[in-house]
Amino acid sequence: MVARKIKNNYLTNQYKKCDDSEDKFMIDLNLKEVEKPEFKHLNYTNTASEQNIGTIIDGINSRLQILKDWKSQFLKTARKSYSATDLDKGAERIFHHVLSPNFKFPNSTPIGSDLVYMVHDSIIHIDVKTVSYSNISDFKGKIQIGKNQTSYKMNEHFQPNLPSKYKTVNRLSVTYAIYILHKQFENVMAMEVISIPNGLLHGVYGNDIMQSGKSGWERGNDVRYNFNREPLFKLLSTDNEKIYRVRLIAMETTELNPKEIISSNYDCSPTFILKNGEIKLP
Repeated sequence: MVARKIKNNYLTNQYKKCDDSEDKFMIDLNLKEVEKPEFKHLNYTNTASEQNIGTIIDGINSRLQILKDWKSQFLKTARKSYSATDLDKGAERIFHHVLSPNFKFPNSTPIGSDLVYMVHDSIIHIDVKTVSYSNISDFKGKIQIGKNQTSYKMNEHFQPNLPSKYKTVNRLSVTYAIYILHKQFENVMAMEVISIPNGLLHGVYGNDIMQSGKSGWERGNDVRYNFNREPLFKLLSTDNEKIYRVRLIAMETTELNPKEIISSNYDCSPTFILKNGEIKLP
């Protein structure tokens, strides 16, 4: 009991150093209670994705059925010499369709991720991100997130727009990214769901998990969450059980492997194997 109290006091003190502006009711919060809803809603998102994997893959690949009707217009608007993802908005539509039955109450806040839902204990933010295989370095072990997609503060370097907790409704802010790798105008190569730590957990994860974004620290418009450096829920994991913040839903395994794209410490295989647009079990 004493050891547990010392640990919680340590985390609280670390949090105080990170953000003294939060109300006092947050300071005594047991930080493990922050990771519990993060873990729970990660499971819901992952399970919904796995149970609807056929719908998701068919939906994402549906753009290819009418490729000739939109490809030339897309290329006209794309940046020259850059293989842009052609799934940006389309993937959002697919996941809204899949996740809505699970998270029934979308929220209309103008400050948030692509998909925002209110549930009994949390405001859930889910950002759907797509990366073209030609830019695979953007996919390996890190993810670009903007101010409206996280509550994780980096002191003077990066000030997020999301609160750690929504005080008016007494709900935590929990944030996720659904990350999709694909070849331009082709099928999906990998899909994963990632839980991004709440800002209250800065004293647990520190600055090391965040890198400067494309705009650099000076502008501070975005950051890269480097989950490769710490892929676990640190407070929920034990020596006997590793609980990951990353779930690899599906992957094309002839060109990719989990340890390369997620973490050298990641010891989990994808739930589904993708091959020529078809879904198989490992």
